[in-house]
Amino acid sequence: PTVSHFGNFSAKEEKAETKKTFGLEKNYDGAKIEDNQVQNKFTISNYSFKYEDNPFLGFAGAIGYSMEGPRIELEVSYETFNVKNQDNSYKNDAHMYYLLAREVDSSSPTKPQVNKSVLLKNEGLTDFSIMLNACYDIITDNISFSPYICAGVGADLVSMFNSINPKL
Repeated sequence: PTVSHFGNFSAKEEKAETKKTFGLEKNYDGAKIEDNQVQNKFTISNYSFKYEDNPFLGFAGAIGYSMEGPRIELEVSYETFNVKNQDNSYKNDAHMYYLLAREVDSSSPTKPQVNKSVLLKNEGLTDFSIMLNACYDIITDNISFSPYICAGVGADLVSMFNSINPKL
């Protein structure tokens, strides 16, 4: 079981400036959104994703081999975090949609400009990590605990918006 502690999540384009972000209206009917409907559908200014705590959607494990002092270990973990439907007030997965506005409407700065935005759907966050450790147990007969020293290498793969971002 895991209790998540995520800050506010936002997104931006790499090659274009994001002027403002918008969330989809809470009472979204699930119908396809045409370009000319963006201003009336994405009404929540400066929207940010929140994530559910993860009580059972993950696992972690380690396996190792010891040889009278030196040992090796392999650790693996996998967790998923669903996007939180804040206050359970969003209909038809509206809480998963996010609009990056390149321009805002000059007559109404609380609305995105038509045909100047990018739509994202966040279906959750997945974290997969793997670690290989080489350890040495300092074996002594005189003490009741076993000190050890380890060095390791690993990777953490985080997937969000169907894009994997490795960290070494």
